[in-house]
Amino acid sequence: MRFRPRDTTARLCGGVNIPGAVPDTLALTNLQFSQAGAYQLVVSNSYGAVTSKAAKLVVTLPLGQALDTTNVNWTSTGGALWFGQTNVAYDGTDAARSGDIGSSQESVLQTTLGGPAQISFWWKVSSEAGFDVLEFKVNGATLDTISGEADWQFRSYTLGSGLNTLQWRYAKDATSSAGLDAAWMDQFVYAPDRPVITLQPVSQIANVSNTVIFRIQASGAGTLNFMWRKDVTNSLSSIVTGGTNSTVTLTGVGRAQRGTYSCIVSNDGGAVTSSNAILMVIVPQKMGNPVLLADRTLRLTSGDVDGGAITPEYLANFQVQTSTNLASWTTLPATLSLTNGMLQFNDPAPTNTFLRFYRIIENQ
Repeated sequence: MRFRPRDTTARLCGGVNIPGAVPDTLALTNLQFSQAGAYQLVVSNSYGAVTSKAAKLVVTLPLGQALDTTNVNWTSTGGALWFGQTNVAYDGTDAARSGDIGSSQESVLQTTLGGPAQISFWWKVSSEAGFDVLEFKVNGATLDTISGEADWQFRSYTLGSGLNTLQWRYAKDATSSAGLDAAWMDQFVYAPDRPVITLQPVSQIANVSNTVIFRIQASGAGTLNFMWRKDVTNSLSSIVTGGTNSTVTLTGVGRAQRGTYSCIVSNDGGAVTSSNAILMVIVPQKMGNPVLLADRTLRLTSGDVDGGAITPEYLANFQVQTSTNLASWTTLPATLSLTNGMLQFNDPAPTNTFLRFYRIIENQ
């Protein structure tokens, strides 16, 4: 015969029943430390009741939270894993603790960080002195150890360039235990050095419509971010479109691309700004058809050969020259003005010579 239970009750060890926990499964959401403990299930029917074995629930914190750092990826290996807890902490809040290992076992906390960088942390151990040891390693080399009853101690180190593997290893020998048989670490700080620029961008001169590439090289810990800027102002308009890599490419350059370029290189440790690189774009002028006015004055116009607009800040750089033989040139004392992005000037004496040639000079 098969009997169905008439009642089920979940309770913590010690006989404290859990209100509403009457199914044969118990779901706990949004776990809190107060919910840690051993759980049992009581099953009863008209013939009596039976109690299950205890199931232990341990509530831990994420290692990143316990170690007070969010920009580091932590892992743990060994006979038992490191975990975040609140019972023992340097800052009085939380810390990471080694796993509950047995004889000849180890509990390892590990991360990989880029350098150059500065790191620091607080650590503590309660163990069999000289036999059960907490050690700190970088790239396999042991830099420090503590054992016995060692209260919170501060440590700081400099990491070299490139990737560095950091390990905190609590290991037990084959026999005996002492103290709380555990290790702790708290308030880990990772402070990478700001980048170093190893190759600065170089000033360039380019013909109109050419392609220009500015380059920069930098070294530093972690991910390097690049932001190219032109004619720096306090506005986002100074950021170069597409300038988020170590090179920035400007295609079909014209007058609008003239200017001063620089790059900000940053990582988690800070930012550094490159030296300035000046781009000069040579833009020849193309003259329009002359117009003879009623007073016999000749009006001429000229514009950038690529059709780009001449802006007012460039007006003072231009001068008009005339010649009758293409060998000797004289500057025309004419007043230049801008109309719709094009130069305009008048020559009041064009009919005094049989031939008269014109050219536009732009001083860089």
